[in-house]
Amino acid sequence: MDNSKSIKIQIIRGFAIMAVVGIHSHISYYGGIWIRPFLNFAVGTFLFLSGYLTSKDITSPFDFCKKRILRVLIPYTFWSVIYTMIYNSWGSFWKNYLIGNACDIYYYIIVYIQIVLISPILIRLINSRFWALGFAPNVIYLIVKYVIAMRGADIPGIFNINFFYSWTAFYYLGLCHARRRIDIRKIPLAIYIFAWIILSGIQVLEGHLWLGYFGILPLNYSLAVSQQKISAVLTTLIFDCMIVYFIECKKSIPFMGGLKHIAGDIFAKIGDASFGIYLIHVMLLMVLNSYLYNRVLNVFPINMFITTLLCSVLVLGIGRILKAVFGDIVGIRIIRWLGF
Repeated sequence: MDNSKSIKIQIIRGFAIMAVVGIHSHISYYGGIWIRPFLNFAVGTFLFLSGYLTSKDITSPFDFCKKRILRVLIPYTFWSVIYTMIYNSWGSFWKNYLIGNACDIYYYIIVYIQIVLISPILIRLINSRFWALGFAPNVIYLIVKYVIAMRGADIPGIFNINFFYSWTAFYYLGLCHARRRIDIRKIPLAIYIFAWIILSGIQVLEGHLWLGYFGILPLNYSLAVSQQKISAVLTTLIFDCMIVYFIECKKSIPFMGGLKHIAGDIFAKIGDASFGIYLIHVMLLMVLNSYLYNRVLNVFPINMFITTLLCSVLVLGIGRILKAVFGDIVGIRIIRWLGF
């Protein structure tokens, strides 16, 4: 992959991790209905990029799974222990560790590991005439979720977002485009942009419906702002199609000055630190909420920007210190273990 494309992917990761931080930042109850539709692309986009960047041919499924899983499992284990210490939840450590609940947002790593494990199957499916079935888990999940939600309930506990079936479509779309089973760029970018605008509006409308407006649907605030409602899933899939144009466009991007503009550099750096930001930002938010936001300034999106930038400085700064103290070989290994 050429350097320009790699930088673009890191810029997208930078935007996506900022959206993740935004989701966990203070947003007013009603404000979430309007703001979350523009942040809900985050997790799906990370999974899409993972699928997009997966090698076309996996010669050794074992080596593929081992490499990808160890890359996240070691940092996940370390930070799960840290969060268990913070929450003093040792009694449920192993349960939380296995389902991604040592920190509420760690479900993503468990989902990612599951998707990595089924990747060889998904790739074989892409090469068959039944390739469209790769999207079936998400479709079935959404149908079940909505049937239950219409009855005023929700899918129990970990079965909601902690399993691959609720997220596979994003990863699978990335796999399909990388192998041209689906050629995203056959449809003009203008159509994707138009669809994204319409679907974003539908997300806002659906959010209001689940908030009890018009008396059509039962009150369900969780679903009203969720990344896992139908309008949000479709919006994210369209957004992922849009970013393919950004990644694969060979022309320089005027507003970024050929990717040398300071904004591009900042978001690329944030993208470089994205996994580390994901791992530690909840911890930093605890401190910032106690000593800054709840006392002085807790206004979205200012809190999102401050938290993201501070996390980036911490992750990149600690990485530099470790390399300076332990040298490149040992330092880089420790950095990888930390997820930085």
